[in-house]
Amino acid sequence: MSKITFVYFDLGDVLFNWRNVLNNEFVTMSKKSPEKVWAAFTRHDDDACRGKITAQKLWEYLKTELGIKDDINNFVEWWASGFSPIPLMHQLVEMTSKKYKVGILTNIYLEAWKHYAAHGLIPDVSYGAIVQSCEIGFMKPDIEIYKYAESKAGVSPQEILLIDNSRENIDKATELGWQTVWYDVTNPQKSIAEIKQVLELN
Repeated sequence: MSKITFVYFDLGDVLFNWRNVLNNEFVTMSKKSPEKVWAAFTRHDDDACRGKITAQKLWEYLKTELGIKDDINNFVEWWASGFSPIPLMHQLVEMTSKKYKVGILTNIYLEAWKHYAAHGLIPDVSYGAIVQSCEIGFMKPDIEIYKYAESKAGVSPQEILLIDNSRENIDKATELGWQTVWYDVTNPQKSIAEIKQVLELN
């Protein structure tokens, strides 16, 4: 196994929790089932992550399709305000950044980064690369975003470690020669212990 020199972290479900906004706020506003809320969301989420539509346009689609009466003038700010950081993972990023170059590789909406940062959802460390899907038009698990992330990291694929909660995203990275750790949202302590072992942080 090659020596790891660069570590990419995912954002949603790894560094912060976000699903409660759909499961709670959207269900309450729309009076629709979680299944219907998620179905509407997944119809448009990819376009927002690829930068084809803004987060505000995503909100307009959801509002119409789910019959929501509420008005949200700045959806991406409202969206971020409902998320909560995962402190143990923030501590891990800070610990990792003292030994390795670290980066963020995320499927994200236009202008979301600044709101996430303002709400303390992203660890305040020096990043070697920040790869946002909306800026390049590709999202995980598109091969193009991984190749772009490789070029930004400036190291060989075998030297990159990706930490992500999506099996699909992990599998694609593995195919490309990256090292990976699947982050289990149901057992964060186990995942953190595995990451520390791989990075020799204990």
